[in-house]
Amino acid sequence: VENVATGAASVLLVAHRFPEAGAALEAGGADAAAAVSEALRLDSPAQLIPRIARRPTELRGHPVGEGMPVFLALGAANRDPEAFDAPDDFRLARDRAAVLTFGAGRHYCLGAGLAEAQIRAMTSRLRRGGHEVEPPPGGVRYRRRTGHRWPEALPLRRRTGPGHTSR
Repeated sequence: VENVATGAASVLLVAHRFPEAGAALEAGGADAAAAVSEALRLDSPAQLIPRIARRPTELRGHPVGEGMPVFLALGAANRDPEAFDAPDDFRLARDRAAVLTFGAGRHYCLGAGLAEAQIRAMTSRLRRGGHEVEPPPGGVRYRRRTGHRWPEALPLRRRTGPGHTSR
């Protein structure tokens, strides 16, 4: 539940930085689904996936012994320039094959589809209702929690008419 709520906050923050993301969320459909996936690639609520090596192996020239802990840093992996062209840009049409927001292979999150659907429904409804992020003057603060990137709060404002907003 917390990753879904913070995932929605992450998507809204990305929509604030990239107008194309906000427009896609408001449009709904396939564009909104792609916008959520791309936004979560850019700003994933979960940052680490811990594993224990079952057998000796090597990762990029570094030996990993059996029983050693290994951590997949999702935030770094999802912005790896070897896997993504212009990894810090929002691209609605980006190929999602290398995205690791919900893990991969047999460790892929079973709830990924439901989480994305909930995040898409929440963020699209807020955007269609005229809600936008209003970042605090000092920037968004994040909870101190290992392996997660969860905003403490995310102020929103609602467009109420030309040139008028309310909080």
